[in-house]
Amino acid sequence: MKVKVKDIAKAAGVSTTAVSLVLNDKPCRLSEATKEHILQVARELHYQSAGAFGRGAWERTRTVGLVLAEEENEFFQTFAAELSRCFFARDYTVLQCSVGTDLERCCQAIKSLAGANAAGLIVIAPCFCGREPRLIKLLKSLQENGRPLVLADRAVYSVFCDFVTADHKYGGRLATEHLIAKGHTQIGCILCGQEEYTSRRRLEGYRQALAGAGLPFLEERVRLGAFDEETGYAGAKALVKQGVTAIFAGNDQIALGVYRYAQEHNLRIGQDLSVVGYDDTAIAHFLRPPLTSVRQDVGRIAEQAAEALLRQCDELAPAANAENYYFTPVLVERESVGERGEGGRMKMWTCPKCGRTFKKREQDHYCGKAPETIEGYIALQPEGIRQYLKEVRDVLRAALPEAEERISWSMPTYWKGHNIIHFAGFKNHVGLYPGPEAVREFAERLKEYKTSKGTIQLPYSKPLPAELISDIARWCYGTGNHP
Repeated sequence: MKVKVKDIAKAAGVSTTAVSLVLNDKPCRLSEATKEHILQVARELHYQSAGAFGRGAWERTRTVGLVLAEEENEFFQTFAAELSRCFFARDYTVLQCSVGTDLERCCQAIKSLAGANAAGLIVIAPCFCGREPRLIKLLKSLQENGRPLVLADRAVYSVFCDFVTADHKYGGRLATEHLIAKGHTQIGCILCGQEEYTSRRRLEGYRQALAGAGLPFLEERVRLGAFDEETGYAGAKALVKQGVTAIFAGNDQIALGVYRYAQEHNLRIGQDLSVVGYDDTAIAHFLRPPLTSVRQDVGRIAEQAAEALLRQCDELAPAANAENYYFTPVLVERESVGERGEGGRMKMWTCPKCGRTFKKREQDHYCGKAPETIEGYIALQPEGIRQYLKEVRDVLRAALPEAEERISWSMPTYWKGHNIIHFAGFKNHVGLYPGPEAVREFAERLKEYKTSKGTIQLPYSKPLPAELISDIARWCYGTGNHP
């Protein structure tokens, strides 16, 4: 017989109104002890409702829930896509709830997914919610009621379940040791707040690397904010005033803010200021100079999260012994870190023709003023690829008649309130960058082209796919998507 609210009220010795308020997590004046008593009675009676966490029919479904924080974060976007691929191969469907940085949305998403009969949940908690009592209590309630649960990327205080992440302490140390190895001793760090798990671990790695090199840790050299461009800009502004020559940025979006500050203040990345990012997202390839960044193996992290949850689902129970899975990140070295010699001076090569200086000897470059227009950019490219670049430009012009043409981050860019789409010429292909969401949207039509982290490679050896480029550009503009 189905247990009703009045049955719980009778067994708990309270009113049906009190039971209803507690079961639906509504504001009330009941003490925490009374609330817990009502929930305990409900569990003992095996109460289930549309939003209950009880087992019931959910164990027969083939859907899993994903609670995704900060959906604009490219690392999380890639994680979600890889996770869906893993589950699809096992005939499971992923129900995804994007919750941004909002605790209320996160808790409501967890309740909704549990109530929607998801077989288990994978949760990436919002960045500042790792110690929030409401979230902790909610996740523990899931576990107590037998719901399979995996935490990804960010730990939640006192919630012991399968946890899958990169070794962020090692990643922070790796980035800082690279800067030290290049001769830097004045090194700053820009991160999200220390309340956020991955930032805290990356900061520990930064401190460890400094200590290992005999360099002092200075609180003022650490700037905190969010995982965004504005934090990077503000952090760079403060650190440059302190005389730092190198910055460890907590992710590539923060590094983008450092680049923007440097560009606006005539500082040359890799020469006047060195930068290492984190996550190795598509933006690392397109920044000029390309960004050195710490790469997480997001594919393996997603696969392990899926395997951990499926194992629990197969056993129809949470993991008896919770496992922590740590994946070792690697440093992808590009051109954003310059080498400094004795006295902290940059080792440079000066071009005998134009007098410009570079960190690499015989560095390829244009001996003249940087282009200010798309036409100027194309004119500077090798003659053999100019016509192809002009055709790409013409297609984008026709598709985006209201957009402004500009050079952004040394690339031809179409802009209307924000960057819509970029392109750039390379040795064997044109790189078109509409961003990862657009690449996923057009995945079926892009099968014959190489794509990577929001970038599409259009080889010169193939005819220009004008209709496809036009459709992608219009989709980016129409949806407000931007790289």
